[in-house]
Amino acid sequence: MPRPAIFFFILFIALPAAALAQALDPITLHLPAPAQFRFAGYYVAIDRGYFQEEGLQVSVRIGDESPTDAVTTGRADFGVLASGLVLARLEGKPVVALAAIMQESASCFVSPAASFITTPADLIGKRIPLFQDERDIELRALLRSAGVPLRDLSVLPPSDSPIDDLVERRIDALPATLTLEPIILRMRGVPVAVVRPQSYGVDFYGDALFTSEDQVRHHPRRVAAFRRAAIKGWRYALDNRDETIESLLRRHGAAANGFTRESLRAEAATVRDLILPDLVPIGQMNAERWERMATVLSGLGLAPSRSLDGFLFDPNSLNSRQSIIRALTLGLAGALAAIAIFMMWSLQLRRAVARATRQYRDSMRRLVEAQAIGHVGDWELDLATMQSQWSDEMFRLFERDPARGVPSFDDIMTQFTPEDRALIQAGMDRAMREGTQVRVDTRPVVPSGRPRHLSGIITPVKDDTGTVVRLIGVAQDITLSKMQEDHLIASEARYRTLIEHAPDAIVTLDLSTGRFIDVNPRACELYGLPRDVLLTKGPVDLSPPFQPDGRSSIESAIEKIDAAARGDVPTFRWDHVRADGSIVPCEIRLVRLPSESGPLVRGSITDISDRLKREDALRRRTAELERSNRELERFAYVASHDLQEPLRMVTSFTQLLARRYAGKLGPDADEYIAFAVDGAKRMQMLIDDLLAYSRAGRQGVKLTDVNTDKALDDALSNLRPAIESAGATISRDPLPTVTADATQFVQLFQNLISNAIKFRGSEPPRIHISARQDSSVWVFCVQDNGIGIDPAHTGKLFVMFQRLHPRHQYPGSGIGLALCKMIVERIGGRIWVESTPGLGSRFSFSIPITQDPPP
Repeated sequence: MPRPAIFFFILFIALPAAALAQALDPITLHLPAPAQFRFAGYYVAIDRGYFQEEGLQVSVRIGDESPTDAVTTGRADFGVLASGLVLARLEGKPVVALAAIMQESASCFVSPAASFITTPADLIGKRIPLFQDERDIELRALLRSAGVPLRDLSVLPPSDSPIDDLVERRIDALPATLTLEPIILRMRGVPVAVVRPQSYGVDFYGDALFTSEDQVRHHPRRVAAFRRAAIKGWRYALDNRDETIESLLRRHGAAANGFTRESLRAEAATVRDLILPDLVPIGQMNAERWERMATVLSGLGLAPSRSLDGFLFDPNSLNSRQSIIRALTLGLAGALAAIAIFMMWSLQLRRAVARATRQYRDSMRRLVEAQAIGHVGDWELDLATMQSQWSDEMFRLFERDPARGVPSFDDIMTQFTPEDRALIQAGMDRAMREGTQVRVDTRPVVPSGRPRHLSGIITPVKDDTGTVVRLIGVAQDITLSKMQEDHLIASEARYRTLIEHAPDAIVTLDLSTGRFIDVNPRACELYGLPRDVLLTKGPVDLSPPFQPDGRSSIESAIEKIDAAARGDVPTFRWDHVRADGSIVPCEIRLVRLPSESGPLVRGSITDISDRLKREDALRRRTAELERSNRELERFAYVASHDLQEPLRMVTSFTQLLARRYAGKLGPDADEYIAFAVDGAKRMQMLIDDLLAYSRAGRQGVKLTDVNTDKALDDALSNLRPAIESAGATISRDPLPTVTADATQFVQLFQNLISNAIKFRGSEPPRIHISARQDSSVWVFCVQDNGIGIDPAHTGKLFVMFQRLHPRHQYPGSGIGLALCKMIVERIGGRIWVESTPGLGSRFSFSIPITQDPPP
């Protein structure tokens, strides 16, 4: 046929097909729960048009009913279900698995860590809600596998608020998924314990996409299209988690259902760990694993024994079948049309082969890359010929040249020590005898001499008669893990040494039993018990009924331990009882320890007996000093006050004698009377200063905002006669407002300026008052041009009654600077002097800057 004729013939056939393609097939997807990251791939496929690109208009149906019932009755076309899918098939429901999205199951039992439910046996007698259908079949398989009959549990019907029921202790444990309930509980601040089926030999797929046999029989291309778009959506969701989370929150109502960005991020990380996209193509299914799941359920008596033929959908079988149907149909149009269709079919077939080849090569490339990244090689051994096949990574692991071919079994065994050869042979024998996988860890000797640790798994393959004919397996390089493990062991040894020689008692408490699981020698010494006896005890066993605060030891211990289990680090006073019955006061610090086996708390216990004795002695001495100071202050005040009256009498009469008898009693008498008058005046000055010092010590500090410019004005006004008499010149800088006692601040300025006037030299006094801000304090300075002070004597200046000059040269009581020191220190400051003899002095004092002074 000429090329134009072929073109128009193809165009004639293609136009109706194109018109039909514009009409999208309506599809309903059943999801068992509202929008969350567990179903993100399907929502992404809707948002980004992946379903529409395949000719599908998909709507989501959310319901609590059985997903398989929804799909097999036609209320939905596709559904999502975990391990319950294989149960439904075994029970005769016409369901077909399309893709295993999660390679590991998310099913688990979750409970508060404080409930100490860490094994299936701990669930006996506990209140647990169960559907008892395909939705919790894996958990029932876990119980059956662990030997826990369902009748030994207190089974309750599921409620609408199971998490609240768990938190409020209306139930003891909850059937859950790792992607939801444990995350919500942790975000509420509730530490949780999780029991997973994988830990007890029940290793099932997680969420799987499925449909009905009717869909596969009548619409196989639509089924394949839906599967492609869904997997494409999952790839995008995992690679663009933040964008996907925003879409779930804003477009699909996740926020209205209580999800937040933080909870969805945590869920996304968990979902990725279950899907394993870096190791396994998304959606990949293994028929043998589905068979093992069916065998487990049937063997435990949870499902009938039935073949899984037709259970797994094979998308690769569609292209050739549709091409044959099309060729047969179009062949009826005549020889000419048959030739054209054959040409089209041939072209499509070549493209399909090329596409399948590319997919295969891409898959192999990803597998090789994954093996290289994970240092995992795979091998196969034909038991009849003892010939092996190796992946590329196996050559790298054993440092063999691929160009020389796969070494023989005997050759490769020479790279192992006799002990490892025996382990490998025993593992092979057991795998063939029991028909199960066997793990063997070895240390091959490689040409480079570098240490190498391999972890291998040997799996038997049987023929139709049940005879093991091949062994296949994987070998993973775990050298780095072993080195880290050795490092961890060494680190643990160092840590153990520190614990064993610690001066404090250190104990580790298992919250599931309430008993110590580890104690150091100091703990044995503290309690007076040997280690084996101490490991049968708990904190309450070693405590008196009540603590010093009057609370019950049991009640208080539960509160402190719960706080540590939540992540707090409580430190508190506690009384313990020694083996001899004596009470030892302690200070305890608790911290939670991470542990896969269950919640642990470590306590550091310090015997504070000696410290309490020292504190008690210090309190007694402090009280005695305070009492003594009060008595001394009262004595000084009373003594000074009681001396006032007789001193005034002595002063008055000696002054009267001086006026009335001056020059009449002889020169000696006049001198004696002058001595008496002068002594009385100095005594009056000393008493006044003592009273001022005593009042300053007794009165409380009345803090307020003090305008120090005004305080200086008041001080200068009080000193005006002295200033004028001495001919002193006073200069000043602007002064700040500070938080202090206004009256005492005037006294402070007055004493320092009076001191500068008194200790002047031959020139008239020049005194300058200034202030500057230095970090968090104001520093005030009073500088003069007086006689100065020898730096060796500055330490005596602020001590009461200390004088550096004879009284007849510079009169005074020796109390003024001591009073200045008291005033400054009572408001948190300090005072000091810088001086050079003959050049003057600079007295400085600091006042803290208070941002929010008292009103």
